[in-house]
Amino acid sequence: MIKKSIFFMAGAGSLLAIIVLGIALRTNVIKLPITRQIHAQYVADFSNDKILVGASHNVFVGKVIKKIGEKNRGIGPETQFAVEIIYNIKGNLQGIAKINQEGGYENGILYLMYDGDSLLPEANGGDALLEEGATYLFTSRYSKVENWYTIISHPNARKLISQDKNLSNIQLLDLAKNDQRVKELQEAYKNEILLEADVLNNNTFNSVERK
Repeated sequence: MIKKSIFFMAGAGSLLAIIVLGIALRTNVIKLPITRQIHAQYVADFSNDKILVGASHNVFVGKVIKKIGEKNRGIGPETQFAVEIIYNIKGNLQGIAKINQEGGYENGILYLMYDGDSLLPEANGGDALLEEGATYLFTSRYSKVENWYTIISHPNARKLISQDKNLSNIQLLDLAKNDQRVKELQEAYKNEILLEADVLNNNTFNSVERK
């Protein structure tokens, strides 16, 4: 899994805090959410699709139904969603799955992942929280303890397929099957590269070698 450590901005962050405090003294209002950083260190090169798929336990396209929970296991906030499975690339998930995303709200602060750094929600390229009604391509790892699938947070590991909440599952399936990124991961799956740690710890799921 991804190893993480949390730290807060010093230099620029301290300056920002002083500015915000000055505004608060004048207006008695502090606007939320405030954003801070969660930093990630990746155990492998997830820009390589074969490694990305090999490190994933399940790869699939799913439609986000709703947010169903929040949890902090000591590594920062995480948010859980009910996701309807539309199309499987690796694995055979069916129906509604519980998907876990690293990041979320805690004490009015929004934590977001972005290639190991946080980014303000309105900035381009940020790894914002999943949008209800939207359909995504996910790469994920399964947790037996939590019985959920955590999205790999690397920028190469997820793609928005559609934001149209009104498309039927048949229409979404057609979009998924014809999506270029889906096809790329299907090809990568044929020659996936498993993580050595997963092999040693018998923590591989749905791998080509086990079929």
